[in-house]
Amino acid sequence: FQPLPIKSLDVIHGNNLKKPMYIDYRPDNLCNLMCTMCSPGNSNLIDKIYKEFPDVFGKTKNYEFNQETQDKILKDEMIDKDTVMLKVLGGEPTINKKVHTVLKHCIENDYAKNISLRITSNFTNLNSFYEYLDHFKEVKIQASCDATGPTYEYIRKPARWKKIKENLLEFAERYKTNNRFRFGMNCVFQPASAFTTKEWLPELLKLHYESMKINRPASLNVLPISDPEGLTFSSLPPKFRKKVVDDLLEVKEMFKDHPSNDLRKNIDDMLLYITDFTKYDYNMLKIFKTKTLTLDKAKKTDITTLHPLFKELLEYEE
Repeated sequence: FQPLPIKSLDVIHGNNLKKPMYIDYRPDNLCNLMCTMCSPGNSNLIDKIYKEFPDVFGKTKNYEFNQETQDKILKDEMIDKDTVMLKVLGGEPTINKKVHTVLKHCIENDYAKNISLRITSNFTNLNSFYEYLDHFKEVKIQASCDATGPTYEYIRKPARWKKIKENLLEFAERYKTNNRFRFGMNCVFQPASAFTTKEWLPELLKLHYESMKINRPASLNVLPISDPEGLTFSSLPPKFRKKVVDDLLEVKEMFKDHPSNDLRKNIDDMLLYITDFTKYDYNMLKIFKTKTLTLDKAKKTDITTLHPLFKELLEYEE
């Protein structure tokens, strides 16, 4: 739970109620996925892995989530008729009973009609959570999709891409004529997806720019991975980066006649992430090897099955 300071709200929004108008609500790290680039604070499954291998990931804090914050929200000490925005992150909000309870609280007390809701979800399911959305003033939901197919399933175990895609298209169809809904898609570009870019990127671009018939931003939100240490592009030697650059240029050529300039800008940004975002560091490659092999052991995955270059990278020495 992270409310904005009242002082800042007074200045920005003219709020004299001494209560936050904008609430960033993150009840705990409950999640149903163990994503490669995730952190213990955002996934209890990753937290479990980190604690199992402290010699690899270092000592992690104990995430203790008590009921006090939840009680404050449900007793009108935080959310009330003057709340204008509620941002919900996780973990995975759609499977968290605490989040369900808060959204029902907003609806039952007639607060939801005044609240803009912001959610980030992995779209692993379309459960009763989505029934609450119709009651809010407006809703912006971000889907986390870092690849497609086998690469997606490797990164976001135990999710299945076919089901995720079905859920995304079903959601878009359900709300395509609802102007209160906005949909966005986040893609974290990372070494674990780099060598298969040519396989998954065209499908993801077509999904966002062509198949998702719903009110959405013009551009897919492609982000460069910034942590955990060793899992960023600083671990990728120049000879391996060249392969990724060549593949990206091939994908760009594939979409050279596409009507969306934003689509091509996505690819240009990815080229910059590979070439200019971070310098290669052999020490980071060594950390990449250790962490990747450990994550594979814990998750029962094998990065070398995605592309032969991963085996070569894991064996690379200077």
